[in-house]
Amino acid sequence: MELNLHPKREIMSDTKNEEDFEDVAHSKRDKNFHASDGFVEYCTLTGHTKGVTSIAVSPDKRWIATASADATIKLWNTSTFRLECTLFGHNRGISEIRWASGGRYLASASDDKTVRIWDTETRSSVRCLQGHTSFVSSVDFNPMGTLLVSGSWDETVRIWSAQDGRCIRMLPAHSEPIISVSISPDGTLCASASYDGMARIWDVMSGQCLKTLVEPINVPLSSIKFSPNGQYLIVANLNSQMRLWDYRSNRVVHLYDHHKNNHFSMSWDFYLSRYFPWNLSHDEEYHMKTEMSAYEDVYLLIPSEDGRVYITDPSTKAVVDNSIQHSDATNVSLLQVTSLGPFIVSAGTDPYVRVWAPEKLFTEAINKEKGERDDKVQEETLPLRSENPALLPMEEDRDQEVITQDSQKFLINQEQKSGDSSSTESIPDPRSMDVS
Repeated sequence: MELNLHPKREIMSDTKNEEDFEDVAHSKRDKNFHASDGFVEYCTLTGHTKGVTSIAVSPDKRWIATASADATIKLWNTSTFRLECTLFGHNRGISEIRWASGGRYLASASDDKTVRIWDTETRSSVRCLQGHTSFVSSVDFNPMGTLLVSGSWDETVRIWSAQDGRCIRMLPAHSEPIISVSISPDGTLCASASYDGMARIWDVMSGQCLKTLVEPINVPLSSIKFSPNGQYLIVANLNSQMRLWDYRSNRVVHLYDHHKNNHFSMSWDFYLSRYFPWNLSHDEEYHMKTEMSAYEDVYLLIPSEDGRVYITDPSTKAVVDNSIQHSDATNVSLLQVTSLGPFIVSAGTDPYVRVWAPEKLFTEAINKEKGERDDKVQEETLPLRSENPALLPMEEDRDQEVITQDSQKFLINQEQKSGDSSSTESIPDPRSMDVS
């Protein structure tokens, strides 16, 4: 059965080409890279002092924003993977961050009961939204960047004006803490997921609850997100399950359960199949599994508390790669994963953000660097050939003699050694050689 998660005329934009990503090869850490079946660790972003709770790539792909339980937000340049700045303002851990569509403003939800809006150009907090009475767990912008939706442990969903920070509407949404919210791509609907085991869909303008999705087994939910075309909801629970809901018909289309998720909220993403490292034409088994990827050729990036990323074909439910292991430590859970062109970015309960590259791309970048170094060494060690046409043999006068400086030095040295013509060894004279 073929389903379409992505809009048919809209592919996730990628403003950087492969050459742009190869330019950042110099920023990788000096370490022994261990190639896996599909991906290798490209670099590690260090700076946070506690677990990383959220990753968000800006719409223009210029920045990676990371938030942490250390109450800071860090901005990393995607051209160099180097830290550009750290944003301070919250006084407790940050649960989630989301970019507005323009790529300038960033929203953050915090355990200090506030939502902040940041201007990344001035690198300052421009709004502090107050009203929740407990931890704010989740936040999301509408597509125009004019409204914000937040979910809290106070069991309410609040809709805010991004322009002036007013709370436009407060929805008593659930009977347990709300762990995740998501706004539909057209901005008309808001979805909320709660520890009460229910997912609800709201009309943003009226605040009316349009539908409630009930899991077959009533377990706490851990995340909720609309598909890019707005036709489906993917809902994850703390029973290590993700369900793809056709919410209009109240029907579960697919169930994904290869990952482990029993304790924490998690965040997943899509990965464009054109970046996928497998050469499927040489692997019939994988080709059979993935040839029906109907969602505009995308895979699901599903994090797991066992530290791995399960790259899953959304239509066949087949795990096509699980080579990414965020950490070897048994006490580290992987909770956040997102895509950046061909790269995959992961984070979890440790303070490190890791960037992964397809082995093929990484190998090509290394070979390119090595080739450039070899060419440079060769240019430095070999004598330069003169480009002066006057010093090159002419077609109409092939008897013209060309004597290089090296040949002249060679003759002088040999004449000094011989002293006279008594030497029995005949020294070839370069001037008598045919240089044509």
